[in-house]
Amino acid sequence: MLFNVYLDVLLARLKSSGHGCHVGNMYTGCLAYADDIILLSPTRGALHEMLNVCEQYSADYNMEFNATKSKLIVFGKSFISKSVTRVSFQGNSISQVQSEKHVGNLMGNNRNIPEQRVSQACSTLTGQFNLLCRNFGFCSSNVLYRLFHTFCISKGILADILLICELNCYQTVSSPLCLLRCVITCIK
Repeated sequence: MLFNVYLDVLLARLKSSGHGCHVGNMYTGCLAYADDIILLSPTRGALHEMLNVCEQYSADYNMEFNATKSKLIVFGKSFISKSVTRVSFQGNSISQVQSEKHVGNLMGNNRNIPEQRVSQACSTLTGQFNLLCRNFGFCSSNVLYRLFHTFCISKGILADILLICELNCYQTVSSPLCLLRCVITCIK
């Protein structure tokens, strides 16, 4: 809780700096979840200014950021031309990557990100299904279906599989058989 109070100061400083991305009049240059922070910048210069704000904040509050765990993903023409953008923070170079997992979500500029997300969702689904069968295989099929629906098919997993596979049947899943057909179609 105390960390969130400190983090709010950084978020306010970044917003008031004017650097970073905006959607309309809304500032979207910094996204934070617990101690994970994403800086979104339309230009390299704006990113450097945002990092300067973070460095000043770090000095003011005697807090350290782990620059070695930080990653840089470049979207757009710079990525397509395979040029390397060099960015440093607190004297450490930030490595440029094509994709990175942040708070369980895979992000990046790869064309195969959707396939990786489907593979990740299918692996998660398979693992949860196997765990369910191992622990509750003795139950009736109706009970197994309810358990499967409740614990294996979180909306996030199913939405990833169906959305990425460009199937629009998620809203029309009305029976266990329809659900199973959608999932099997996606996995194939």
